[in-house]
Amino acid sequence: MMKLSRYIKPYLAFLLVAVVLLFGQAMLDLTLPNMMSDIVNTGIQKNGIEEVAPKAIAPESMQFLMYFMGEEDQAAVQQAYTPYSELSTNEQNDVDKTFPDAAAANAFVLTATDSDVLSANDSAFSHGGYAFVLVMQELAEQQGSEIGGGDEVTANFDLVQIEALAPALMALPQQVYTNAIEQAQQTPDTLTQSTASVLNKAFYQQLGANTDNMQTGYIIKTGGLMLLASLFNMVCALGAGYCFARLGAGVARDLRRGIFSKVSSFTNAEMDKFSTSSLITRTTNDVTQVQMMYTMGMRFLVFAPIMGIGGIIMAVRKSLGMSWIIAVAVLVIMGIIGVLLVVVMPKFKKMQTLIDRLNQVARENLSGIMVVRAFGHQKLQEDRFDVANKALTK
Repeated sequence: MMKLSRYIKPYLAFLLVAVVLLFGQAMLDLTLPNMMSDIVNTGIQKNGIEEVAPKAIAPESMQFLMYFMGEEDQAAVQQAYTPYSELSTNEQNDVDKTFPDAAAANAFVLTATDSDVLSANDSAFSHGGYAFVLVMQELAEQQGSEIGGGDEVTANFDLVQIEALAPALMALPQQVYTNAIEQAQQTPDTLTQSTASVLNKAFYQQLGANTDNMQTGYIIKTGGLMLLASLFNMVCALGAGYCFARLGAGVARDLRRGIFSKVSSFTNAEMDKFSTSSLITRTTNDVTQVQMMYTMGMRFLVFAPIMGIGGIIMAVRKSLGMSWIIAVAVLVIMGIIGVLLVVVMPKFKKMQTLIDRLNQVARENLSGIMVVRAFGHQKLQEDRFDVANKALTK
């Protein structure tokens, strides 16, 4: 393999371009499922609303949700929002495009830009939304009614109905709220954020926002990005295939030329060390195998590790709990590959000998065809070729 590496030097540019294109293809292959997941999780389940904390919220809704927040979360919310009346004219115009009723309600608008403040604000709303679900479930138990999980509560969230339930909510012991807030703060944000995102639909509708258009726009935008990603994916795949094909064809040409030149310079003693069939096999079949290795094998050797490592990183980022499953899967796959290598490599070595034998029989038959016909040995030659052919096939 090291000896072959010198034949790659003239085609290093093709190799480097192909590796870059394969890296891009792998990243796109890993991104496309996430986009599909976004369409389902955010576009459909969350009505196309990505943000955890609402961009704008009516004062009464803000006050209502703060009942379900701890003091630190309440402070984080107050730091992140500004009343509509205190915004500049340009900022008010931007808000009016999405929330027509924001001015009449003097809504609180998210104006914070600091990443730490925004992160704390997201956590505050995710905790508040989750605590609200827990309190509603407690209220349902006390009233003897049935209520589903967090997704069911938030999906049917109606501010008018909540206002009607306000007396019953206020009658609950303070300990119920305290327990719900503490439990929400101890729950990972990955579980609580989806609840808060679904609540935003009701908050936005209260300010006159067209949430149907938001949902449709998000699905169309994400779907369009998927189409573009698929197009670039195809371009990367075709480009990498072309570069590897040029690399393989160039290396094969140089190898055949080198082998033919070398064999032509052999002395009689050197020619006696190699059978003619073996030299033909090396010039044709072996060079073709090398060409296929560079054309297709290199593609898998580069693409598979990128996909494997990238997939593991993305899976672990999604959920650390999957780490042990991934570790077991990787070990099993490596074990299977190891067994296959142990079984297959000796077979490849034996195949080279059998291919030489097949070429030898074919060459002897073709070069001595007149003698074979003169002695009526066609059936004998057919049997010899059949034996060699079946051995190679087996």
